[in-house]
Amino acid sequence: MDGKNSLKWILGVIRSSGVRGDLLMHVFMELESYGDRKLWEEALDAYKRKGLF
Repeated sequence: MDGKNSLKWILGVIRSSGVRGDLLMHVFMELESYGDRKLWEEALDAYKRKGLF
């Protein structure tokens, strides 16, 4: 999550991967320390709002 791609692109990649629930949260926790923190928070918030965790 280095900020090179838009939030919409990132959410689309995650959505198409089929990863959901605890596994998706684990992926987000692993990515927390990489790249742009603001983009990470926006993606995390978007998926929480969609109820996919």
